[in-house]
Amino acid sequence: MDEVMLDLPVIGVKQLRDSLKGFENVDRYVGPTWCDVIRLATYGQALIVEPGSIGVCSVAPVVLGLKDAEKAVDMILEPRMEERVAGYYINHVSRFPEGVEPDTVIIRGRPSQVRRIAEESGELQENFRGLIGASGLDLTGFQRLNVLSALISNWIIGYMKRWSGFDPLMKAVMNFGPLMLVGEKLIEKSLADMSMCRNSTILPLLEDAGNISYFCAGGASWGGNSPRNMTSGYPYRIYNKFADKLNFPGKR
Repeated sequence: MDEVMLDLPVIGVKQLRDSLKGFENVDRYVGPTWCDVIRLATYGQALIVEPGSIGVCSVAPVVLGLKDAEKAVDMILEPRMEERVAGYYINHVSRFPEGVEPDTVIIRGRPSQVRRIAEESGELQENFRGLIGASGLDLTGFQRLNVLSALISNWIIGYMKRWSGFDPLMKAVMNFGPLMLVGEKLIEKSLADMSMCRNSTILPLLEDAGNISYFCAGGASWGGNSPRNMTSGYPYRIYNKFADKLNFPGKR
């Protein structure tokens, strides 16, 4: 593979299973979504996400293992962490402390770039292929048409984010259980869903393989990601196989 020039830095994620020991001096995130965490890390912030950090998105804490699955909508979230964890350390992949390695990395770029990297990795997840909610791999038939729907909806959501009432509206929607349950059932068949928390962080971790995804509503709004891009996630061991072929802001 020839060198791939990315516009955005690669973000590393370290899962802290038992405690936050050793990360006491890292800023604690308090905000709306995991997508927002990745956005802040993109612009240079190292952060700890712990139980209670995420205040708007109700599904991300469950998927990440920061909260127990309690509601009906929680039970249909797959894959997800089955065991609780203490938190996560998130930073630019080149700025991890000495002796600390990410568990997964998140790579965003143009579809052609993301797919080239995926092919180079040689290790891609198999269990969620063809499901647009969880993956951009092996989409066929109507799923390909749904990609256009995902892109259009993300452009609209990105525009709506400028409206001052957007955040309160989304918070109300995401905290209304019955609506979320119906929404998840519909979204998983037609649009990308949980693109940053599940598809690019937890799925690669649990499957020990790479995955690519279109952006969900949160990724396009709070995450500030362009619908022209895609996201992907890899276990760190796989990332090391092609890391020397990537060039991105801040790489050391």
